[in-house]
Amino acid sequence: MGLQEVSENRSMNEITLKLKSLRNLSKTRLTFLAIFLTVKRALIKVEFWQFLLIACLINVGLKLLVEQLALILTTERPVQYDFDMDFLNKFMWIVVIVPLLESFFFVIIELYKLVLSRILRKPKRLMTLLPVVIASALVFASTHNQNTFHLIYAVSGGLVYSIFYLLAQLRKESGLLVIYLVHAFWNLLVLLTENF
Repeated sequence: MGLQEVSENRSMNEITLKLKSLRNLSKTRLTFLAIFLTVKRALIKVEFWQFLLIACLINVGLKLLVEQLALILTTERPVQYDFDMDFLNKFMWIVVIVPLLESFFFVIIELYKLVLSRILRKPKRLMTLLPVVIASALVFASTHNQNTFHLIYAVSGGLVYSIFYLLAQLRKESGLLVIYLVHAFWNLLVLLTENF
């Protein structure tokens, strides 16, 4: 048996094992897995600025959707901040400093580093990542607990930030930088809509 035949047999055995493990998954899980892997591949291949733009658009779209849902589910309304400072100081605090501090707080859940190398490379264990993403979103939301409306709102942001943090790590880029920029962009939109 030649070296090439041994190599071909090994790759065939690996493919057979992967197919057997995929057969055990339900159709719903297979569909979710296929969609996730397709989106993941696409997001890893795009340029950094495109990746950031997609993250910002998803964040804005999801938050607008969640805002409508929160308005239906709760009688509370968003807290209107009345900062007694000029626009430049508001900008520095709301767009630069606060997202940076919250991003550092958010990244304290460093389970990502442990989970990333194992789970995202093995699709059948992908669902074990879900509790980490949800826990991270809840930690982020805990910094926004002014009322129920803000809590619901912040969970959606936390989910977006945690997912894009993980994707940035796969892209070999700084997850902290990505979530900081996406968060700062959102805060800039909020600041501009409240002041103009």
